[in-house]
Amino acid sequence: MFKTLFIFSLIIPITFTQVLFQETGEVLSSMDIQVSSLVNEKIQKVYHLKGAHVNKGDLLVELDSSSIKAQIDAKKFEVKVIESQLMRAKVSTKDALREYKRYQELYSKKSTSKQSLDKYQSLHSMAVSDEQVLIAQIEEKKALLVGLQPTLKKYKIHAPFSGTILEDNDLSIGQLINSGDSLLRLCDLSKMKVRVQVPAIQWHNLQETKTIYLKFDGLQQKLIGKLTWIAQFVDPKTRTKSIEVHVDNPFVNNSRLLSPGMFSFIEFND
Repeated sequence: MFKTLFIFSLIIPITFTQVLFQETGEVLSSMDIQVSSLVNEKIQKVYHLKGAHVNKGDLLVELDSSSIKAQIDAKKFEVKVIESQLMRAKVSTKDALREYKRYQELYSKKSTSKQSLDKYQSLHSMAVSDEQVLIAQIEEKKALLVGLQPTLKKYKIHAPFSGTILEDNDLSIGQLINSGDSLLRLCDLSKMKVRVQVPAIQWHNLQETKTIYLKFDGLQQKLIGKLTWIAQFVDPKTRTKSIEVHVDNPFVNNSRLLSPGMFSFIEFND
């Protein structure tokens, strides 16, 4: 007995892309900043050093805040002293008002002189004025306290985003830091960008580009990039436009594949 065997062919369409043009560029971190101090003070504690990965909001460096805290404590004490004075002033105002009303009644019955009435009216007015002065002083001191709170926060430097510390400038406890001094270099290595100068002759090809492949020195694999920025102006000296291609930075053997400063070879395909 013979059996008929049917063989089905699976046809897979193959799409060929054409390289429109090629350029080179330098690999940069998508986010790369110098974390700086906003005040002049000594370092009290360093929480993370070069090579450490930190999350957004992590405390990086703490500066000596004893001076600003002393100012805050002094202002709080001044507020308490004036508040105590205000309590006594309110009692005095209440007593002065009671006496003034008593003399108003006596004067209405012609049992006291106008001079005596004016005296207690004046005493009451002075008491009210003294109370208002103390209230104004308390409000002023509290406003100063509110103004000092944001300053206190400047003594604790937090990570503005998640990333890796690439440089720590050999920070040490007790080191004097000036406002504006760089403390750490923080980079987000999860996404990288390659900045490329595209010559005028390739601008029309750039508009037709659908796929971008990136190759790197010393690496076998290609990565796919995404065009994220095109400059709105042309460099008059080189007749080129700057563009940025972003690319995800994969983990390989527990470390990121790409590093800032690497050389990249970019293919622009249709």
